[in-house]
Amino acid sequence: MKEEDIVEIFKRRTRNPFRPRSSHLIQTLFTHFKPFSSVGESLICGEAKYLDKRILVIGQEKPSLEKLRNPENAKKLNLGMLSADEHSQILGILKQARSMDPNELVILCLIDTYGADISMTSARRFQAYFISHLIYEFLTIPIRTISVVIGEGGSGGALALQVTDRRAQLEDALYATAPPESMASIIFRDDSRIREALLISKPTAQDLKKIGVIDQILPAREDIKDVKGMAAPIEHYLQRSMRDLFRTKIKKLLEHREKRALAYGLPRHHGKLHELKLLLEKPIKKFFYSRPPDIRVVTYDSPTQIPDDYAGSEPLELNQEYIRCGQERSPKPSGGCGRLIKLEDYLKNYQVCPYCNRQNILDAGGWIECIADPESFFEINRNLTAESLLNHDTITQYYREFLDKQRSHFNESLVTGEALIFGQSRPSLYFHSGRSFHRWGHCQLCLPGRYYPGRTPCPGDLYRSPGYGIQRV
Repeated sequence: MKEEDIVEIFKRRTRNPFRPRSSHLIQTLFTHFKPFSSVGESLICGEAKYLDKRILVIGQEKPSLEKLRNPENAKKLNLGMLSADEHSQILGILKQARSMDPNELVILCLIDTYGADISMTSARRFQAYFISHLIYEFLTIPIRTISVVIGEGGSGGALALQVTDRRAQLEDALYATAPPESMASIIFRDDSRIREALLISKPTAQDLKKIGVIDQILPAREDIKDVKGMAAPIEHYLQRSMRDLFRTKIKKLLEHREKRALAYGLPRHHGKLHELKLLLEKPIKKFFYSRPPDIRVVTYDSPTQIPDDYAGSEPLELNQEYIRCGQERSPKPSGGCGRLIKLEDYLKNYQVCPYCNRQNILDAGGWIECIADPESFFEINRNLTAESLLNHDTITQYYREFLDKQRSHFNESLVTGEALIFGQSRPSLYFHSGRSFHRWGHCQLCLPGRYYPGRTPCPGDLYRSPGYGIQRV
């Protein structure tokens, strides 16, 4: 394939509606494929015989052009975005695979998705929970695994199936932490900045092979509609990978997976001097939660300053910090009861008004106070910036100018650290500030095989309930 601009690759090839889908490749690669019944049409899963071995195939199905012309069919396929129930079904398949003979079985994942389903329905049915546990399952399952990014690999929906023993990507496929439109909206507040998003995310096969995310780049044919041409290098890679994997013991593969996973996300700084710096910093680095910088605090120095409309049952204390319900972040009332609440009590109640149950979005520090055991959180990588995470040549001129305009008093869009949860060590905690969930969320103390409506909450469930703040159940 001739060299093209990354935006041209994205528009003309990766997102081409004529591009072969997982179903086309499965039909070409396996003559006796037995599909399993799926809970959704964005997921293709089944079993076949290949090289005298059983092979479990898990594929993400984007709608073909014929389906896109029919809105009902395109809606059923959900544009290739797997729902929480479909991710749950994959977990069930992997659970069954654990009971099979590892010397006669291999798992193949075909990745082609905009990302995981972002609907509120999937969120309420533990979408993030199932994705995280799929990653864990692929890292620990004692079965040989192979993955190929055949089109677009977007977000956690792709990552959930990609952490395998052997990982390939077609040279005109793209694989990133988010679709470029989403990344542009998140970073630049402008979904038209697709070029900048693609340049920053480094989603090409060449970029990902350099940093070890994939092992092999598979050639792509000029004719985007050539199913057999696309299937040929995948078949060659599958045969070679299977022969290689079955010459390696499962124990060695598990060790390699762990080593590879731990190598992700390492800081660019390394060496003895950097390790010594971290060792010296650790005893004095702690997380001290203070009020969010955008909360409006009210204090009164004398009784004459107390507003005439104050009708609280308790007298106000002078020089005490209060917030007014409904005006926590703006002088203009936006609902709430208007009562004055001690700032300390308000933060202890996780920003829920004790009088009218009005809730506010928690910042990262608030969630840490809620989820982690008291005084157990140890913050690492404090004061991270884009420059800390990206190489100099990755930050485009537009991105650098944009960053300079975004400096503010907020410094916790991402907080990382270690903590205890119910006395159990959690070596890696990541808190993204700016969003709050108001329904069930998991602390990952249990792992149900799949979600069952109405199941009993596990001890690690959290619920943010009006009037009760956030409780551990």
